Amino acid sequence: LIGMPSWLALGIWTGVVAQFVPTIGTYIAIALPVLVGLLTPTPWIGFAALAWALLYQQVENLTIEPKISSRAVDVHPAVAFASVMFGAALFGPLISPYDPYQINHLAVNQASSAAHLLGTDEFGRDILSRLLYGIRPTVTVAIGATVIAAIFGTMLGIVGAYGPTWIGTLIMRGIDVLLAFPPILLALLAVGFWPSGIFTLMVVIGVVYVPHFGRVAHSATLQVIHQEFVQAEKSIGSRPLRVVFTAILPNILSPLV
Repeated sequence: LIGMPSWLALGIWTGVVAQFVPTIGTYIAIALPVLVGLLTPTPWIGFAALAWALLYQQVENLTIEPKISSRAVDVHPAVAFASVMFGAALFGPLISPYDPYQINHLAVNQASSAAHLLGTDEFGRDILSRLLYGIRPTVTVAIGATVIAAIFGTMLGIVGAYGPTWIGTLIMRGIDVLLAFPPILLALLAVGFWPSGIFTLMVVIGVVYVPHFGRVAHSATLQVIHQEFVQAEKSIGSRPLRVVFTAILPNILSPLV
């Protein structure tokens, strides 16, 4: 927790204590931020940590009651965190308190305060604003690269395992060659030839990780193609494309995900 803003460090600590020590830990998690808030010259730090801990507890205990079924569905904290990240990516520029590019020489390297919740950097720029603006391209690149790698890697893996032997050999040897190079080296080589930008970065990262999805899809397909349901699909005269989408692909999604 060294180097974190005080309120964030206290919030993480209280959440962890309240999680692993259910009864007494909850009281400790609530009492410590209040005590810190009363004894420190910046009382908002303790109360911000208290709000963080209570929010963590609410997310941990959150359930959704469906209208049709009486069975409660638990919302995992990771899902709630991902929802917050996507929300920040969509609405970050709208809720940003400052211009992320605005330089303020009077507020250089400030700690967290009421004016700057996450402090400022060496140029006096608000770190929270820069994070809110930076989440959108980061999430876009991550999702786009994952989709590209998953689609093309899965396609190559299935074709390599279910297609003709010579095509499978050619595809897998190409994947082995790509896996022999460090991903960062391939990314630097590709970026050197293509113009810089979010789309280029997304495509490059996706192509670099295509072999990983291809290897997993190839291994999973080899285990599935000899199963009875695949043979039954082929025995009724289904075309290879139908066999892939109805019998093979649904049964290899688990290792891919």
